[in-house]
Amino acid sequence: MAQEPLDAALLRLAAIIDSSEAAIYSVDLDGTITTWNQASERLFGFPSAAAIGQPLSMIVPPEQEAEEAEVIRRIRGGEGVEHYETVRRRRDGSLFDVALTASPIRDRSGAITGVSKIARDITEQRRHERNGRLLASIVESTDDAIVSKDVAGGITSWNRGAERLFGYAAEEVIGQSIRIIIPADRQSEEDEVLNRIRRGEIVDYFETVRCRKDGSRAVVSLTVSPIRDAAGRIVGASKIARDMTQAKRAAERAAFLSEAGKVLARSLDYEATLTTVASLAVPTIADWCAVDVVGEGRNIERLAVAHVDPAKVELAKMVRARYEDPNSPNSVAYVVRTSTPAL
Repeated sequence: MAQEPLDAALLRLAAIIDSSEAAIYSVDLDGTITTWNQASERLFGFPSAAAIGQPLSMIVPPEQEAEEAEVIRRIRGGEGVEHYETVRRRRDGSLFDVALTASPIRDRSGAITGVSKIARDITEQRRHERNGRLLASIVESTDDAIVSKDVAGGITSWNRGAERLFGYAAEEVIGQSIRIIIPADRQSEEDEVLNRIRRGEIVDYFETVRCRKDGSRAVVSLTVSPIRDAAGRIVGASKIARDMTQAKRAAERAAFLSEAGKVLARSLDYEATLTTVASLAVPTIADWCAVDVVGEGRNIERLAVAHVDPAKVELAKMVRARYEDPNSPNSVAYVVRTSTPAL
């Protein structure tokens, strides 16, 4: 009578193992398969009748046979082998990544008679990990600044492109507010961006200005996208910033030359024309601009000066007249004398 409850318990245990979502199988110490549940059938492709009694080597690639021998050695010594990742082979010959746990099986006397194994397919997990590493490599190697932040604006990642563009090392800014690179007169932009991100919108390609560590400003184009967790909740945002400073300057120079060409073509009063050209240059491509011409007797005459601060126009005239060294490679006299531009 006492045996019946034990038999019933063993049957229940066998039913639980057979219906488990995890692949559970066992082998004896010689490596012969002794049990094989339904999840093992699905994972490896062998029905129970085709697996039981067969050597475990039918699912172990040759490259992993030494690893399997080491597991058996440790089991014989009474050790369990917790969660090791390896490769196994399906019935169709395909290989896949698997996580295994191996435990000793003991008889009633305590002697080790075999190994129980639990296997979990981690192919998809490994694929995500590889894709993650590839993505991380791309993010780190791109010239663009790629930054992520949480929904409060705290910086959570900062790639090398961001280090080059803004001048801050990652360890200096991670955990800080993204506002450290936003000029005071642009702070409202960040409020609007965060509001749109919280609504799940993508802020696609807008041109703005950001601050570098040294205080200088960079013209950038930004694309900002929501970051979602596994449940689909918005937990942050990723930003891609491209430095447009040089492109912006080139466009401004081209516009200046185009407009200056029009001015020069439509007026015969060269003094008034050159004054207009100097004014066009400020503040688009320079903080101040002076136009000097060579007159009779090779005398240099300053015809026009423009400055972002009109009050400093006279000062600019005085500086050249009093302090410019005519032998300096950066002086107007040197440029006129040698026909060599000074940049």
